[in-house]
Amino acid sequence: MDVGSANPTLNRNHVHPIEIRWPPLPQQIAIVRILGTLDDKIELNQQMNETLEGIARALFKAWFVDFDPVRAKIEGHESVFPKSIADLFPDSLQDSEIGEIPARWRVGSIESIAEINALTLSRTDPLDVIHYVEISEVMHGDIGHIVRYERGSEPSRARRRLRHGDTVLSTVRPDRGAHTFSR
Repeated sequence: MDVGSANPTLNRNHVHPIEIRWPPLPQQIAIVRILGTLDDKIELNQQMNETLEGIARALFKAWFVDFDPVRAKIEGHESVFPKSIADLFPDSLQDSEIGEIPARWRVGSIESIAEINALTLSRTDPLDVIHYVEISEVMHGDIGHIVRYERGSEPSRARRRLRHGDTVLSTVRPDRGAHTFSR
């Protein structure tokens, strides 16, 4: 490092004389082969995830937007879905404020079918550390980075509490599929 300046620097003359040990060529080739195989597997897994997400979106649309199993019953067609799944759907549609929906279904808010968890940490909770997940780190059930806060330094949003079995939904970025399940 150059000394005497406000911002120490590292230049070529400092680095040039350093000897670096390289593994023998056969070992380098073996390492490249292993890393290449791992890269291929990661890419394949990403492609499979995209395919499965596409299938899940198509099923959701077929079941809860287009009501394909209900329409198949109405038209007397055999459903493309297994009988055990098709049997879960009614055999008629009814009018609602949002259009036709399956008979005996109802339109409502999340609050009408689920409990909203309003639990937050209090000063008396015996925690030294909080592990917090930003909603931007959640996508289609996968959690990215978890932030660790020392108790007292956390933002107020990190004081929300989950219980086992809670489902977390976000309307902040609905296109991201920000949801996960507490285990």
